[in-house]
Amino acid sequence: MTARLQSTWKPGQPLPKRANRLTIQSIIEHEYGATVGSRFVEILPVKPKLIGGQNVWPVDAVLKAVRTRAA
Repeated sequence: MTARLQSTWKPGQPLPKRANRLTIQSIIEHEYGATVGSRFVEILPVKPKLIGGQNVWPVDAVLKAVRTRAA
């Protein structure tokens, strides 16, 4: 059984180096002011790593991909 996803990041905190899908969604929603669908992160051209039983993405690479996609 896998652990339930949680966002441990809150606005005002420094950005983490890596984050799970829910935390990435929170960061994107805060940075860009737009609602992000639950599968949005998974369709970006950034590969996750399996760490501690969860897929985690590098935050800087995800934000760069979002900026490229929005342009």
